[in-house]
Amino acid sequence: MPSWCRRLTTRRAHRLRMLMSAIQEELDGAHAGAEAVATDLASALFVMVVRIHLYREGRGSGLLALLAHRQLGRAVAAMVNDPARSWTLDELAECANASRASLVRMFRGIVQQSPVAFLAELRLELARRKLSATALPVAAIAGEVGYKSESAFSRAFHRRFGVRPGETRTGAPASPLSLSGRAAR
Repeated sequence: MPSWCRRLTTRRAHRLRMLMSAIQEELDGAHAGAEAVATDLASALFVMVVRIHLYREGRGSGLLALLAHRQLGRAVAAMVNDPARSWTLDELAECANASRASLVRMFRGIVQQSPVAFLAELRLELARRKLSATALPVAAIAGEVGYKSESAFSRAFHRRFGVRPGETRTGAPASPLSLSGRAAR
């Protein structure tokens, strides 16, 4: 390993250790707001670990590649943060600081889908996870992920997964979140 690479790795490891130490100090200190500070530091730690992974393994394709992309990462983060919003291509392009055509071209290059198709897949994956992990009513989950009606959600869910949303709770465990952005049947 070249010396510049070793120095970079040493600096990264030092930063990670500092963050872990700060998290431990916050939790041990039991100061007001310690849990909130520790949670935010843990989020930063996670992002840094993912960044290191992407640097070492390459960006590849799928969700991690989208998140690692400077422009597309902002659009994907916006979708994840507010999946119920009625996103338009113009709004997503604005988030990415790109033209509509460039946004679509970049998405297709990484996940072979348009941003709108990716959003639809993201919503259904989020819904499937909520169905498996919570007792929320199907209608509530449908609304949380951006469907105006339970019936529209149920049809889309059935088309994507081959089962009705309610059957997900009693059926087999949910498969891992698809990182490709493409429907995995």
